[in-house]
Amino acid sequence: QYEWYDRDPELVRNCQVALSCISRSQLPIHLVMPVVQLMQDSLRTGSWRTKLSTLDFLQAFVFNNFILITDVGEVPRQQIVDITNTALVQEQIELRIKASQVLSGLIHCQLIHPSQHKTIIQLYKDRIKNCYRRDKEMRVDETSISQASLV
Repeated sequence: QYEWYDRDPELVRNCQVALSCISRSQLPIHLVMPVVQLMQDSLRTGSWRTKLSTLDFLQAFVFNNFILITDVGEVPRQQIVDITNTALVQEQIELRIKASQVLSGLIHCQLIHPSQHKTIIQLYKDRIKNCYRRDKEMRVDETSISQASLV
C-alpha cells in the first residue's frame, strides 16, 4: 500500500525492499494459503498501483515457491489463476499488461495444467464477444441519442 506513497521516499524504498525480499523468500508450506488470500484481498483495493505491486509480488512468489504451491493442492493454484484473471479485466492498462505476463508464465511453467488451456481460451473468447456486444449496443444507443437530438 505504501510502495507508491509520494510524500515519503524512504518509506517507499523500504516497502519496495521488503516486498522484494518477502516475495523471493521460500515460505513454510502452511503459509502458502494465507499469502495467496492476502493477495486476493489486496486486489480488492481501489489503488491500481497497489494491485500492480500485488501482481509483481505474485509473480515472484509463485516462481520462488513453485514446488510448495504445487504440493499444497489445487486450491491455491486456482486462486492464483483467479487473481490473474481478475487483473486481466481491470480498467488500468498497466494491470492488464502485468497480468498477461504473469498468466503467460503460469502457462509456460504448467502451473495451469495443459488440460485447462482450452477452458481458459474459451473464457477469453466469451469475454471478447461480450465486450464486442456491449460496444455495439453503446454505438447504437449513441446513434439513437444523436438522431433524437436532431429532431
